[in-house]
Amino acid sequence: MKIAFEAEFEGTSIDYSQTMIGTASLHSFYITFSKPELLEGYWLNIQNYIAYEFQVKLPDDFSKWNLYLFFKISSPIQRDLKYRIENNTFSSRKIVIDKPVTDAEIVAQHILNDNLKLPAASRAIKSESFVESLVIADAVRNREIKKRVSQETWAALDDIKKALKKSI
Repeated sequence: MKIAFEAEFEGTSIDYSQTMIGTASLHSFYITFSKPELLEGYWLNIQNYIAYEFQVKLPDDFSKWNLYLFFKISSPIQRDLKYRIENNTFSSRKIVIDKPVTDAEIVAQHILNDNLKLPAASRAIKSESFVESLVIADAVRNREIKKRVSQETWAALDDIKKALKKSI
């Protein structure tokens, strides 16, 4: 796949790694661009190429849903382009890397979250830190609020707005 990919997308190189978490596989592709401006023209086609040539052949849903594309460039790009790429939900998680880091560092930061350090105190929520809002509690009492937004949800929201306006 590497030779065909690099022939298809001139000015790029591609590497691959598989990360095991227990018995689950996570798949990462590292696409390096010789020029940052190539990213805008190629990223959608690269996403589709990897989805068609690799992702559809994965044996299980977990592997298919845990596919990462890391677009490596040598300098920052426009913020709106980075946003479009990283917020595109088709086929894979996409991340733009615009500084020199190793593939292992990318996996540690973006997949394993090895750099995430939480102090023990912030892990536990103290019960006295929660204060119930009587406005919200009154608005949702005796209503069936579901995951999807329903008429009941909108009615509860309207009641909350009215109660908050009265309190101002």
